[in-house]
Amino acid sequence: MAYSGLLDQHGNKMHSVHPSREVVRIREEIKYRLRSGQYDAAQTTMQNEQHWIPANQLSPDAVNNLSTRKKLRSRSRYESSNSGYLKGIGLSLCQDFVGSGPTLQITDSRFQSKDPNKLSAAVIVERTWKIRSKKIKLRKKLWRLRHAKLFDGEGFSFAVNNAQLNHKVTLDQRIFECDQISSFDNQTMTKKRNRLEIDGVRFNATSGEPTHYHLLNEHPGETQFFNTKSIVSEGKWIREKNVIHWFRQDRGWLRGIPETTYTLPLWALLRRYTLAVVQNAEIAADFTVLLKTMQLPFATAFGDTESESNSDKEKWFEGFPVDRGMLTAVPDGYDVQQLKAEQPVTVYDSFVAALVGEASRPLLTPRNVAMADSGNHNMSAGLHDTQSYKQSLKQEQLDCEDEVLDKDLAQWWFEAIRTPDYFPDDVLDIDNKRKLDVSVEQIVSRFSDLQDDPPEHVYRWDEIPEHTDPTKVANAINILHMGGHITDVDIQEGRFNRSVEEHHENRRRELSRGQELRKEFPEQFEDLNPEPASTSDNDDDEGS
Repeated sequence: MAYSGLLDQHGNKMHSVHPSREVVRIREEIKYRLRSGQYDAAQTTMQNEQHWIPANQLSPDAVNNLSTRKKLRSRSRYESSNSGYLKGIGLSLCQDFVGSGPTLQITDSRFQSKDPNKLSAAVIVERTWKIRSKKIKLRKKLWRLRHAKLFDGEGFSFAVNNAQLNHKVTLDQRIFECDQISSFDNQTMTKKRNRLEIDGVRFNATSGEPTHYHLLNEHPGETQFFNTKSIVSEGKWIREKNVIHWFRQDRGWLRGIPETTYTLPLWALLRRYTLAVVQNAEIAADFTVLLKTMQLPFATAFGDTESESNSDKEKWFEGFPVDRGMLTAVPDGYDVQQLKAEQPVTVYDSFVAALVGEASRPLLTPRNVAMADSGNHNMSAGLHDTQSYKQSLKQEQLDCEDEVLDKDLAQWWFEAIRTPDYFPDDVLDIDNKRKLDVSVEQIVSRFSDLQDDPPEHVYRWDEIPEHTDPTKVANAINILHMGGHITDVDIQEGRFNRSVEEHHENRRRELSRGQELRKEFPEQFEDLNPEPASTSDNDDDEGS
C-alpha cells in the first residue's frame, strides 16, 4: 500500500506533528481576519450574528423569484389599500408626475420651416401626435404605469390594434398587470434552444436584454379560484418591440419589485400602533369607575358570601349602574377609583411624524409632502425640503421618456408614415392664412432613416410651482428675461410646457384678432386707450 503521509526532502517519512489547540486557534483567527479584513461590518460577533442571518449571495433573479415577487406585491397592494398615508403618498407621486400629460416637440431641423410665413412640418407632427394621445388617453395610461411601478413593482403595456379608436392609426396601448406576464413552467432560469428564459421573459444571452414576453390568457387571480380546469400557464409570446416594460432596476434583474418594499413593515407598524392607541383609549373611556377591594373573590360588595356569586365565577366581575349625581357610601372593605386615561399618549404625534418620515424616504418624498402638512415649516424650509422631491420627479419623467414614451412614439411613427393621408398636406393656419411649407411625406421620402426611427424630439412636462407667490415669480422671470439672462425658450418650454413657436403663434393670433375687434367695435376700446387730454389756454400761455 502506498504511503500517503508526509515525506521530507530526502523522501523519508516524517513524524506527524499535532499542533496545540492554541496554535490552531491562532491560525483560525488569522484566516478569519484575512477573510473579513478590517471592516466592522464584515465581522461576525455574538451581538450581530442573528442580525446578519438573512444576508445572502443570491443572484438578482434568484432574489426576485416568482414567490418573492408575488408576496411583496400582494402585501404592497394590501398596505396601500389600508394605509391612508401610503395611499396619499402614492396619489401625490402619480399626479405630480403626470400633471396634464407630456407634449411632443420636434427639434429635427429637417422638419423646421425656413419661411416664417409658412407652417413647418414639425407643427403638423406635434398636433397629430397630440390628437392621437387624446384618443388613446395617454395621460391616464401613464398614470396607471407609474402607479403599477410604485405598488406592483413593474408596469406593462402592450401595443394592440383598437378598431374602436375612431382614428386613422388604430395603434393603442393596453395596460396589463404584472401578474399576467409569467410562465409558470419557467419559474427559475432555464436555457432552451440557445435562449435564456426566466418567468415570462426571454432574453439574449450576450446582451442580457429581453427579446420576448409571455402574456397569460387570463389573470392568475381569476383562473385559480373560478375555473376547475386550470389554464394558468396558457398564453403567447410577444416580441419585445411591442411591449413596454417599466420598472426600477436597482440590480441586474429582469422583473421589478415594489418601490414600497423597503419600508412595508413600517407602514404595518404604524397601523398597528394607531389601532392599539385607539383601543386603549376606548377601554379607558368605557370604564367609568373601578371598585377596589381587599376581600376574597367570592365575597360580594354587600357582604353576602352565600349568594349565587359565590359559585358563579362569571358574575365576579359583574358591573352595576351608578346613578347620576348620586352621593353614596362605599361598602366596607371597598374603595372607588377612576381609571387614568393615559391614551392617546403625548408622543403619538411625534412618533407618527418620525415613522412616516422614515417610511417615505425611499420614495423620495419629504415629510411635509408625505403628511400633506407644512405647519412646522417656514417658507424657506418648506421649499428647501421639496427640492429633492421635484428633482426626483424630473428624473422619473426622464426615465419615462426613455422606457415608455420613446417606444410608444416609435410604434406610432412606424404606423403613421405608412398610413395614406395621415399627415395632411393642405393645412392652413385659419387665423394667419399660412400654408404648409413642406409636407411630412416629402421629408420622409428624402431621408431613409425616418422610415424606421422618428425625428429628433423632446417632451415637455408641467412645471411644478416653486413658490406660493406667483407675482414674485413673474417679476423675477421678467427681470431675468429683460436682462438677457434667459430666453423665450427657457420660459415657454422650461416652465409652461409649450414650444416657442406655439407661443408666438398664439400671440400673433391674439394681436390679429385684437386689431379686427378694434376696427369692428371702436367704441368698446375707447376706454381702454383714452386719448391724452388737451391742455388749457393758461397752460398754452405759460408754455409760450
